[in-house]
Amino acid sequence: METLKARKDPLPAIVGTGLLGLVTVVFLVSGRPIGWWQAAAVVIVLTTVYGLFRWSQGHTTVNLCNDRITVSSPFGSKEVRGGSVTAVREMPNGRSPNHLLLTDDGRKVHVPSSEVERGHSALFDWLAAHAPQAELDKRSIRTRRLVHERRSSATETTGEDSSEIG
Repeated sequence: METLKARKDPLPAIVGTGLLGLVTVVFLVSGRPIGWWQAAAVVIVLTTVYGLFRWSQGHTTVNLCNDRITVSSPFGSKEVRGGSVTAVREMPNGRSPNHLLLTDDGRKVHVPSSEVERGHSALFDWLAAHAPQAELDKRSIRTRRLVHERRSSATETTGEDSSEIG
């Protein structure tokens, strides 16, 4: 079983956003413009929601075990077998995309491939081995090609097979 863990520590983003929210609330309280408490409440709620979002991203894992892929987050987990994946859709996410697996029973499993270490390469390796029947959209095909090209150029540069790199 291969476990892909979160790529980055969410704490710096949470602390930075929390400090920005605190400074904003202090500014509102000290100036007391009209509607200051409503604005302060909105800042507190938005800061909290963003902090929870970043915290959940930092605690997300993707487990690849034979023909099963399990995506776990603090809010639950979803598991799917390769044979039941019918389609893969790429979901833009800033600079690096995530992917959505569609199954034959109508389920949708969000794979945060941009948020975990080796996410894209591990996902496309797993799809090739256990879900070759899955239809990839144009963006997923492009991402798979880019992953393959990077792997090929790394192999040419080091002179080693990337599967042997430990």
